[in-house]
Amino acid sequence: MHTQKHQLLKKLSQKLGKQIPLVEGAAVISINDDKVYLEFPEPSPVYIVHMEICSISSLGSNLQHLEAILQLNSRLDVLCCGWLGFHKSTNTLRYFNTLPAQLASENLLLDTISAMVPVKQKVIRILNL
Repeated sequence: MHTQKHQLLKKLSQKLGKQIPLVEGAAVISINDDKVYLEFPEPSPVYIVHMEICSISSLGSNLQHLEAILQLNSRLDVLCCGWLGFHKSTNTLRYFNTLPAQLASENLLLDTISAMVPVKQKVIRILNL
């Protein structure tokens, strides 16, 4: 799997025309105004793809936001099999998704990222951020 993730990043770098370094098992991919994070947890049959929705501080202490976030996690019509979670090291709310490692390709990854952007926008609208 070590070579597989490097090959995936190499092909993706070629397709996007920019270097995507792998640092401590993760890569950051800048596409338009969004940063997409790709993690390669080991041992795991999946890669994790996630993007920032907002800072946790922007949610304030309003429990309605927390309730709405938890309710959104059961809305497949909004999250398309992904989930919302807090990313502790950056203090951000993130939209997460997974890719099966054995099926991952640069095209599938780009399709996944493209599908995540409108979901992020929906979540921002629903949460009134």
